[in-house]
Amino acid sequence: MSNHCAPICAMTGKSNITVASRLSMSLFALATAFTVAGCSNSQESAADTNPEATETTAASTGDVLRIGTEGAYAPFNYTNADGTLGGFDVEIANALCADMQVTCEIVAQDWDGIIPGLKAGKYDAIVAAMSVTPERSQQVSFTDPYFSNALVFWPKRQQL
Repeated sequence: MSNHCAPICAMTGKSNITVASRLSMSLFALATAFTVAGCSNSQESAADTNPEATETTAASTGDVLRIGTEGAYAPFNYTNADGTLGGFDVEIANALCADMQVTCEIVAQDWDGIIPGLKAGKYDAIVAAMSVTPERSQQVSFTDPYFSNALVFWPKRQQL
């Protein structure tokens, strides 16, 4: 069993498969952009870094991508004191939406209902710290992982 975090979507309906393809392409584009930005010596203009420019473009197209996350698994996703969602998963979701030039609507969902909520159409994709398992892979399509870690067991040393 691997422990990868990846945006996922339900395997039902043409639109959900399109979302998975768009998410995979966006993840690749995002990784490429980070690589290019990290290697670049050029300075961007103020217009290129204006976050309102992306929101205006997304709002003008009318496209909204609804993303489900838990909101209770810090530092990946958590609920702030003011009720807004934050964390690494939320930042990934917002970056994907910005790259796709769509408005991002992030929905909190209890962990036990996160896959059923996706399959019921409550949101279009899940961006949450979810390990890829055979059981989950039968229900949803995973994109390429955006985070990977290794779980280890460290036993207490026995005294002889």
